[in-house]
Amino acid sequence: MFKRVSIFFTTIFFTSVQLSTSTNPHPLTTDYLSMNNNNQKQQQQPDNSDSNKKESTNSGGNDETSTSSSKPKDILHEDLCSICFDDVSILDIHSFTICTECGKVMHKKCDIQLMNAKGLSAETRNSCPMCRATIVALGSKEQIERLQKWSQLGKAWAQSQLGGLYRRGRGVNIDPKMACKWYKLAADQGHHNAQFNLGLMYKKGEGVIQSNELAFLYIISRKK
Repeated sequence: MFKRVSIFFTTIFFTSVQLSTSTNPHPLTTDYLSMNNNNQKQQQQPDNSDSNKKESTNSGGNDETSTSSSKPKDILHEDLCSICFDDVSILDIHSFTICTECGKVMHKKCDIQLMNAKGLSAETRNSCPMCRATIVALGSKEQIERLQKWSQLGKAWAQSQLGGLYRRGRGVNIDPKMACKWYKLAADQGHHNAQFNLGLMYKKGEGVIQSNELAFLYIISRKK
């Protein structure tokens, strides 16, 4: 009977030990398991540092490419074409014309289409579509009077054209000093064509004291 009792208590003891071990594991075992689980989680998480670096490098490269390949910004006239109502670039002086009576701008291609329109009268074809003033010849007395009127009112486009007439001697005597005077008034208002022409005159010393610094200043200002 004593053997049976000892076996019974021995069985209870081992059972309790197993239960306590399963419910409350040893501290060292707990630390080991938690550390092992953390290592597994770290290995499962993707390393985004390299991908982030690649993305930032790629984005930076794309920005440089887009900047270097971007075209220079066009400079537009403050008015739209009087015929097609589209933008007019100031940089190409051969692509547009300005009515000396009202100052409105037109594409030359639109002006040519208007002059060649068969369904319109000769008077309409040879008049400004905005103010209806008759188109006058370059350097004519009427054109000079129109430009002088607008120039006195501070219109840069008229001052620039008047300077061109004095520089080339169209309808007036060639006068480099007068040309520079009107070019400068227009250039100081930001007129790009006047800035460029005034810069050339400073470079050549035409009507002004020759100055490479002022020539550079006005020619560079035109590109901004």
